[in-house]
Amino acid sequence: MPFIDNILEDFIGSGVTYPIELDSRGCVPISTGFKLIESSIKICTAWPLGQRFFLAEFGSQITRILEEPNDTILKHLLSTFFKDAVEKWEKRVEEVIVTFQDLSYTKITVKVDYRVINTPRTETFIFPFYRNITT
Repeated sequence: MPFIDNILEDFIGSGVTYPIELDSRGCVPISTGFKLIESSIKICTAWPLGQRFFLAEFGSQITRILEEPNDTILKHLLSTFFKDAVEKWEKRVEEVIVTFQDLSYTKITVKVDYRVINTPRTETFIFPFYRNITT
């Protein structure tokens, strides 16, 4: 079904993914498809709120809760902050569901399930939320 894949890639668009990596020629490769959406979700959830020039409302508030105790309130805040950031800044997805997989004192693995608009395809984004940096 190459025709449908081409329409889907046209809908999703193309761009540079984060983190920026250079190819063998020293150029920045352009990505399309679901990799681009995943990169966009990574950027909008990991970027601290109020730290982007000329667009202070971009990002999420997850960096503000790094010192909170690992309890149900932290899980609720993480779920709310992830869902708010993805729904506000990634307009190509809908039906965002946030769950947690690996719960420990220093790390919480956040699982974000979403569906690309106008498609039956669901995707998953895994975000490791580290509370402390251990050496």
